[in-house]
Amino acid sequence: MILLFAPFTFPVIQGASIVATSFLGFDAVTTFSEETINPKKIVPKAIFLVALIGGLIFITVSYTLNMVYPNFNAFNNPDAAGEEIVKYIGGPFLTSLFVAAIFVGNIGGNLAAQASGARLLYAMGRDRVLPSKVFGFLLPKYQTPVFNIIVMAIICFGAFFVDLSLGFSLVNFGALLAFMFVNLSVIFHFYIKNKQRGAKGTLLNLVIPLIGACFSLYIWLNLSKSALIVGGTWALIGFVYLLFLTKGFTKKPPQYQFDE
Repeated sequence: MILLFAPFTFPVIQGASIVATSFLGFDAVTTFSEETINPKKIVPKAIFLVALIGGLIFITVSYTLNMVYPNFNAFNNPDAAGEEIVKYIGGPFLTSLFVAAIFVGNIGGNLAAQASGARLLYAMGRDRVLPSKVFGFLLPKYQTPVFNIIVMAIICFGAFFVDLSLGFSLVNFGALLAFMFVNLSVIFHFYIKNKQRGAKGTLLNLVIPLIGACFSLYIWLNLSKSALIVGGTWALIGFVYLLFLTKGFTKKPPQYQFDE
């Protein structure tokens, strides 16, 4: 019985601060709201299903691999541990299939990330958060944000020259910080501003989001020092740009137009 729960005895929080990147992407569904039929109903369901199905797949695969190969200190290359485990289980043939599947999956993931990122840049350009002549432009024939697609392609290509740990640092820093403030926004908007309280309201609008915010903060604080430095520098650049947009906070920042 103890062996059945052995895969869950690792330092989970420290690991979560590293692999948080693996669970990101479910929120990218929202960037396709304008192309979705009945987005108010479909998009929220899609977000929950992506997170649920992806989480179950990750837990199942990770649990199974750990039961088969429990000694994680024995890997020759920890960054390629999956390949070593597959080779240990099924030999060269299964390893070839595994590498091919990873290759195809990475192509699909990159295309999805590039498309969603381009749509997000378009929304920011359309609402003048970014220069609208470039980021808010749609190609008349296909109605696609062609300049944003090119920008995202250049950024993705730049990943060849960026250390993997640095990329994870930027993503994890921003994602965990965003999740923290999303939970705090729920408390402020529903519990404080709209006063949706009572037993159910307190549970949904205060207790649960407060737990989520604290959990995100705890994982965020467990990020590496380099992640906090790089992410803090990126946040500082964003803050300076916000000062420029608002002329030193003398006017409101651009707002997303929900009626478009």
